[in-house]
Amino acid sequence: MDYVYVWVDGIHFNVRLGSDDRLCVLVMVGVRTDGTNELVGICDGYRESTESWAELLRDCRRRGMRAPVLAVGDGALGFWAAVRDVFPETAHQRDWVHKAANVLDALPASVQAQARRGLREISDARDKDHAERALETFTRDFSKWPKAVATLTRDREALLAFYEFPAEHWIHLRTSNPIESTFACVRARTNITKGAGSTHSRSEALSDPVGKLADMEDGSTRPPTGRRGWLTPAAGAIGVASFLSDVGHEVPTSLLPSFLTATLGAPASALGLIEGVADGAAGVAKLAGGALADDPHRRRAVAIGGYTTTAVLSSAIGFATTPLQVGILRTGAWAARGIRGPSRNALLADVTDPEAYGRAYGFERMMDNLGAIIGPLLALLLAALVGVRTAIVLSIVPGLAAALAIAYAARHVKRSFAREHRPIRSRCASCCAERSVVCSSGWARTRSATRPPRS
Repeated sequence: MDYVYVWVDGIHFNVRLGSDDRLCVLVMVGVRTDGTNELVGICDGYRESTESWAELLRDCRRRGMRAPVLAVGDGALGFWAAVRDVFPETAHQRDWVHKAANVLDALPASVQAQARRGLREISDARDKDHAERALETFTRDFSKWPKAVATLTRDREALLAFYEFPAEHWIHLRTSNPIESTFACVRARTNITKGAGSTHSRSEALSDPVGKLADMEDGSTRPPTGRRGWLTPAAGAIGVASFLSDVGHEVPTSLLPSFLTATLGAPASALGLIEGVADGAAGVAKLAGGALADDPHRRRAVAIGGYTTTAVLSSAIGFATTPLQVGILRTGAWAARGIRGPSRNALLADVTDPEAYGRAYGFERMMDNLGAIIGPLLALLLAALVGVRTAIVLSIVPGLAAALAIAYAARHVKRSFAREHRPIRSRCASCCAERSVVCSSGWARTRSATRPPRS
């Protein structure tokens, strides 16, 4: 039996078996080279002792199991000593959820929010090099609390081991969630149990999760993939931002001919010149905006700043007294519009699963076109009620509302970069074909000589 990855955990319950309350259930779940998830082993253990885990691993080896490529678990397990003895070639990955909790426990409450962001920068980095730099930054920023720093750095290699594997697997390899989530129902049941239990009551209590884990053998369930519905709150906010922004800048666009010729007395050719220069500036700005959007740390600020600048400059046209001022403001507004576009699209990709890109982008385009319809109608209404100048100035309201909507969407981007969160099953088979060093049992025996290429 060949397993690429295994997740291990010891599940503790409130139910006591007779006089001994130190027993727990040891669980191991594995993923085969074809992406199939299986329950590898489950048994009672004495707390989470090394000998209990070693007995489970030896039993698996007797049944034909070969060394997995990577084992994932928390740092409190006797498992690590046991796996070094039974399967010394297996790489170790520590659970980031448990490690983060331990680090935060060693810090005062006043800095825990900042520390949580720093830890996320490490675990969600785009590659191992960026993770190493983020870890050095964390160590430097929190050097006043050596216990917290030591808690993090003593398992440095084990915390970053998952970066050696395909990027689409990282979300699964950072934690032991496939086991934790399955046994949540058991903990809920035993948390309200009073007094001593029996072996029979434990078997009965475990029937639900064991059934779920057994279903993994035929592929009917999979570890959590992080998949969301296609219209997430953030994707909806980006659509609303496109609608409001189009409403905002379509008001001055619709009134600009009348404003230039009737209000400022400019010739009709001035309109063509202004629009031509503004459209050219927008086209060039899109190229610069694309480069800025590639930086995950800048794209949020670029998107928010672009929407805000477009709203302010477009509405400021209402205060212009010469065609030159109109041209400068219009060109600046359109340049900001061009710069913000790639960053908005990148944010939309960040908050949407790859399987839903088409629907999310279609929704955003629909909202944009709807704004282009409502904007001119609103311009006619405002011009009739308050005049052309005031109508243009009032266009700042939907424009700034669009900036707030895009800021709301940006806050929902929890990762510092966009990455595909795809199920292990859907990609593991192709990984085996393209990267034989990743998923083959041969690489598991020669891992030290060959490293898989990063995605």
